[in-house]
Amino acid sequence: MLQSRGEPAFYRAAPRFTEATLIKVMEEKGIGRPSTYAPTISTLVDRMYVERERNRLTPTKLGITVTDLPTEYFTNIMDLDFTAKMEGKNWTTSLGVKGNGYPCWANFMGLSSKHLVMPMKKKPKIRMDEETDEVCDCAGSDKCEHGELCGKPMVIKTGRFGRFMACTGFPECRKTKPILKTGGVSCPKPDCGGRL
Repeated sequence: MLQSRGEPAFYRAAPRFTEATLIKVMEEKGIGRPSTYAPTISTLVDRMYVERERNRLTPTKLGITVTDLPTEYFTNIMDLDFTAKMEGKNWTTSLGVKGNGYPCWANFMGLSSKHLVMPMKKKPKIRMDEETDEVCDCAGSDKCEHGELCGKPMVIKTGRFGRFMACTGFPECRKTKPILKTGGVSCPKPDCGGRL
């Protein structure tokens, strides 16, 4: 009879990708082409799906959500083999090989009509807002229709141009504020102490 010890098992998290290791995996899996590797990584960073931390690509909350939701609802499409096959067929079509691209696209469209519409109806509404301690100071500005202080909490939202703060009183209050990143340079004004 086997005896088990009461020792805890320790697991190490998978290491984060660097740009080089991500490109290597993309090559191995047949995803993308050499001309698309750099733009793909730039898109991941620009759309804030990942952040660069100490030469590593770390997924953001947005990136995890954008990956998890389709993976759960579109398992037949969110598959590396499926993507590699589509990439290969698109590549041969772009090289002028006849008869390969249209059937692939038609098959995908047939698949999408059956397998995309139903999950889209079932998907939950995802809120990506981050709560803040800031209160809306809207008081009759051109963006706000009421003359008194709004006083509702502000939240951090992510839009196509990046993160910004917005009043939770939307649509009555349309107050928004950009979130500006500091460049790490000290303010040249004496006694300011701020960062630019």
